[in-house]
Amino acid sequence: MGEVFSDVQVLELMACDNMTVFPLKRDRGDEVAGSRKYLLAAEAMQREQVDVEEVNRAGSVPHLLVRNRGDQAVLFVEGEELVGAKQNRVLNTTVLVGANTDCVVPVSCIEAGRWHDVSQKFGSGAHVSPSTLRRKLKRAVMRSIRQGKGHRSDQAEVWDDIARQQMEMKVSSASGAMSDSFLAYARRIQEFREQLPWPKGAEGLVVAIDDEILGMDLFDSHEVCQQAWPRLLGGYGLDALRRGRSRQRAGAKLVTVGGPVQQERFVPDRPDQGRVEEFLEQFDQVQWQETPAVGEGREFRTEIVLTLSASSLYWNGVALHTSAAAEVAV
Repeated sequence: MGEVFSDVQVLELMACDNMTVFPLKRDRGDEVAGSRKYLLAAEAMQREQVDVEEVNRAGSVPHLLVRNRGDQAVLFVEGEELVGAKQNRVLNTTVLVGANTDCVVPVSCIEAGRWHDVSQKFGSGAHVSPSTLRRKLKRAVMRSIRQGKGHRSDQAEVWDDIARQQMEMKVSSASGAMSDSFLAYARRIQEFREQLPWPKGAEGLVVAIDDEILGMDLFDSHEVCQQAWPRLLGGYGLDALRRGRSRQRAGAKLVTVGGPVQQERFVPDRPDQGRVEEFLEQFDQVQWQETPAVGEGREFRTEIVLTLSASSLYWNGVALHTSAAAEVAV
């Protein structure tokens, strides 16, 4: 697979509340990145080039049908939210659907209490799943692949994670939909997006909550990263807010700050740039296993000491999307 992060630079950190973002950029030297040969799912759906549907009239919880009628391949990112049809779903893995191709993609249900049509086709949600859920997807998919069962998740584990998250964050949802969590905290999530805007040239990011590195996403171009950035921050933002409520329950480390009115404020510990560089370097030191890809390209996966999972989708020798999710306490 080669050294994925050997040419990646960790840029100056950006911070908002208990979230720290380290933008990533490749050191390409004199190389000029070529124009991408594919669309992201959200833009392809907006252009009506792609339809996402139930696999048949009866439907199948762990599968959806993607119909790409266009002349460009379409990239669906792991954890991407799809809303509508019989129930909302998320992608279990990153999938590249070829041009003029139908493809059945592996998904998980993120709305336990609904199984009836609200639309014929799916729409693109505004968020990528929280990293805590993506970690569970990665671990379950790796286990499923080893058992020869394809890219299946542990559906009960997915439902349990959403239910616990909504209980902890006091989110009310009649159907147990993850989208209701994003809706309940929409204003706070928007604050993360406004205070942590995509920095020009960034091709990825490493995210920490308090002093723990939670996850990483790296794309093949800054153009793709720019489009994915606010959607990723939505998921990471929900992680940060969930941790913040846990912190309040447990009793946080507070400091007194000055001003006309004295008040106590939580000041989180944050990892430094060196620690993030070490986090990335470990992926070039471990063995990656090639696993059967869904759709186009070649897929690789690795696990590090059972607490950190990563995957990467290559196409024409280029890593389109590499991601990692760590197991941390929330």
